[in-house]
Amino acid sequence: MFRPKRARVSTDDASDWVPVLTKSRGAYKKPVREEIIYISSDDDELASDKIDCSKRQIKILETKVESYKTDLAEKERFNKVLQSRIVTAESSTDNLRAQLNDVSFKMLIRSNPLQMDGVKLLSNADHTLMADWFLKNAERTGNTNIEVDKIYRNHNQRLWSTYTRHIHDILHDKQRSPCMTLSMPDSVNASTLDANLNPLNEFMLFHGTNKTDGIDILSDGFDERHSLGEGRSLFGYGVYFADRVGKADIYAHNRQDRKKCTIIVTRVCLGQPFQTRQQMPNAHGPPKGKDGSLHDSVQALTRQFGGCVDFTEFVVRGIQTYPEFMIEYHHKST
Repeated sequence: MFRPKRARVSTDDASDWVPVLTKSRGAYKKPVREEIIYISSDDDELASDKIDCSKRQIKILETKVESYKTDLAEKERFNKVLQSRIVTAESSTDNLRAQLNDVSFKMLIRSNPLQMDGVKLLSNADHTLMADWFLKNAERTGNTNIEVDKIYRNHNQRLWSTYTRHIHDILHDKQRSPCMTLSMPDSVNASTLDANLNPLNEFMLFHGTNKTDGIDILSDGFDERHSLGEGRSLFGYGVYFADRVGKADIYAHNRQDRKKCTIIVTRVCLGQPFQTRQQMPNAHGPPKGKDGSLHDSVQALTRQFGGCVDFTEFVVRGIQTYPEFMIEYHHKST
């Protein structure tokens, strides 16, 4: 049997050599002879080129990554600017929508109620305008659980003629002084004479009642003879109104179902009000001023202004009112 022999290839650095096992087969019946030959594996130049190439590729990739990061940052900045503009545009749209709704609501109030006849449900658009105004007023007194069910508008020729005739009688009374101008941010200007000046202090005010009496009021108007009477009302004889839904809501419960409520939104001509800080239970109407001047209504001032009530109240005669809207609503369960 032959022993494997080792062969070496001359080189200056033996450490770079590696063993390679080769096999060669001789003639027939000759044993296999194996040789171990050491060959050189030094390919530094090629390896170096590959490393340099890899480094260049890494730099290219790093450059692309930085470029992507820059693009991403630019896109994020653009998105923030775009989002800011969208918010601004939405805010402007909301403001414009609010202004449009305000104008539309005032047009509804100033429109002639005699365009139709009888008591009619408001259209969907007018219902939304009226309900929004009603609920916003209610929220000012903490009544946030109210939900409006139906809103009716009263088209009553007889009551409207009585109301407008009384207004013109006041306006053309030469013995009267000009009315003081009332500031009523919780109500709405309902002047039938001058939408800007409101010379006779016409406002939309609230009167709480039940549905049965509400229907009668829309038909026959308010009648001060149905008031509680002498000594039983804080400010005497007359029909009572408030500029806050929260005050009218106290009296708005239905006799059969206290969850169902009714408020009559009424066009009221306050004219020259007599402002009082104390109760007047025995009054039969607004007293004359110290100078003998006439008054058309009683305005009870709140405790904030030295008065004796929590919410401003107004007392007038029925002839000074036009019951224009009836709102049916309920209190949501809490």
